[in-house]
Amino acid sequence: MSTEKEIQDLALRKRVEQVLLAPVLAATLLVLPYLIFVQISRGLKSTAWPKAPGRVIHSEIVIKYADEDAQLQDSGKQLKVNPSYRPVVLYEYWVKGRRFESDNLAYIQDGQGRGWADEKIQLYKPGKRVIVRYDPLDPENAVLEAGASQKGILSATLAFMMFEILLAFVSAVFLWDIYRLNFLIHHRKLTQPPEKREDSKAA
Repeated sequence: MSTEKEIQDLALRKRVEQVLLAPVLAATLLVLPYLIFVQISRGLKSTAWPKAPGRVIHSEIVIKYADEDAQLQDSGKQLKVNPSYRPVVLYEYWVKGRRFESDNLAYIQDGQGRGWADEKIQLYKPGKRVIVRYDPLDPENAVLEAGASQKGILSATLAFMMFEILLAFVSAVFLWDIYRLNFLIHHRKLTQPPEKREDSKAA
């Protein structure tokens, strides 16, 4: 491969990584901090929202798996690993004679795991009468468990920090590789014949 072709390939890789780095940095510095701030803020503000009578329509546990395709080696049966359990509670409520529906259990969850999900489902069985907090400026925005417990804020903060560390690591990898590619591009240009070097500078 010619030196000129190597430089073009390296420059293309550098541009691609610069484009990929932009959304990663945006998520690290802006998106994730904003989302966690909004969730905690809404949780705290919801304690001051008006109350409305409500009733549970349906409740169930939704199970998601990190790997749907893993297979057991000895039995050939499907192996599903790393399940996450989410209690889904659908409820209706009335504000000034108007009926609304929501499945927003809490802005900041106060637990995780199968046992915690089971407790929520047992607590909110279909037909149970509940008190719902709703946003007076937007009654369609409601929550069943208002507030944000210390445990919930701690869990959300830890999860946020883990994502931040992961994204920061990815950003560092991109930055290092961009720096390395930039160094290689300059090194290749210096090894070009003088006439090629002049053409590269002119471009």
